Amino acid sequence: VMWAQTGLEITEQGSRSWETASKYFKASPVMLGSIPFNHFIKWAQYGSSLCSKSHALASSYFEFSPRSIGSLSVVDLEKWSNLGDMLSTGTWKSNNLACDFFKSSPDLLKNSTFTELEELVKFIHACSGNSMELAIDCLNMSRKFWPLLTNTKMEFLSLASTLLDTTWRETKG
Repeated sequence: VMWAQTGLEITEQGSRSWETASKYFKASPVMLGSIPFNHFIKWAQYGSSLCSKSHALASSYFEFSPRSIGSLSVVDLEKWSNLGDMLSTGTWKSNNLACDFFKSSPDLLKNSTFTELEELVKFIHACSGNSMELAIDCLNMSRKFWPLLTNTKMEFLSLASTLLDTTWRETKG
């Protein structure tokens, strides 16, 4: 009953919320088979909260949760939703960045620890403070180079953060 009630609550969050609810109902069987029910309810609540901010953001969260859950602990689910929420600052570009983050998460998580993913998102968020285009480019490029940085991701992010702090226009290069 809670499962259906949450879906109903999502549909009541605006004219486009039915799309989000559809993604929620589609992802639910996989998520129910992957995490305990009490964490499933929390997962649904995190998505419902994202929906109040942006239907597209919540839709992306629900759509890519099943492919990401194999690399996330139940404790990391809330942190993962918060990372997407952090990237979405209310503009359409930041919302697209956050949606792309959820879309990229399954592949990024295959090649990193959750802590490394958190640090990458913090770096991308810092980039967005200077240039949303730079942040989007960094996320897009990370899909290609992230797997290549096997044991040096944190060192790379440290260097990139230093560059961002000193000469942010050169960060992309």
